[in-house]
Amino acid sequence: MLALGAHGSGQPAVYGGERVVAMLGLPPAPSARHEYSSKEVTLEVVGDMQEAIDHIHTNGSGHTETIVTNDAAAASAFLANVDAACVFHNASTRFSDGFRFGLGAE
Repeated sequence: MLALGAHGSGQPAVYGGERVVAMLGLPPAPSARHEYSSKEVTLEVVGDMQEAIDHIHTNGSGHTETIVTNDAAAASAFLANVDAACVFHNASTRFSDGFRFGLGAE
């Protein structure tokens, strides 16, 4: 079960993209392109891998992307097709912050 915390509660705050807001009633994210510097995350649902990759290419920063899955074929497709400086499988994006790119720590 996912514990959803309110902003400032010490728990991660979880926001939804358009589809997740409609499905689960989560608070809406500021935008699909919003990046957080705190324990906050936006969830969105997509129909398939290609839609996920397209969503990342449209809304991502080109900095760091990750997939969390046990499906080896899905992970391989993600790693091969996502265009970003760092692309991970089953790893936190916190392993790659601005400091590693000479942009200062986040």
